[in-house]
Amino acid sequence: MTRWRHRASASAGLMLGAVVALVGCSLGRDDGGTTATNAPTTPGAASTLSVVEDLVDAQVVTWRSWRAVEETMLEFSVTAGPVNCYGAHTKVVESDSEVRVQLQVGRLPEAADRQCPAIALESVVPVRLATPLGARQVKPLT
Repeated sequence: MTRWRHRASASAGLMLGAVVALVGCSLGRDDGGTTATNAPTTPGAASTLSVVEDLVDAQVVTWRSWRAVEETMLEFSVTAGPVNCYGAHTKVVESDSEVRVQLQVGRLPEAADRQCPAIALESVVPVRLATPLGARQVKPLT
């Protein structure tokens, strides 16, 4: 019986190590932002943040993935609070070879004086481009 426990815990350790290695590889992967990744594609999978200019206490957030919705419309996946309290502001710099995007998330002006739940939700931020994406790379704007 002692051998079985040892083998089971050794197998569990190997499985955990493999999972950690795979997750670490995918997190550390840098493909230069050239392709769309796993933004939500199922309706209702994520809420859409309103894009507004006058956010309260806006902070730059790292977008995890993006997808093309139309030739000139992209959606970026971020973690944010509830859409009735939080919104986004976008900054986009376009060139012939790339599109650089920075996202800020903050409180909506109408929610500035009320309590908002401190929960993290999967959200998307729509970003309109001046010209069709085409073969341009999408990268973070720092």
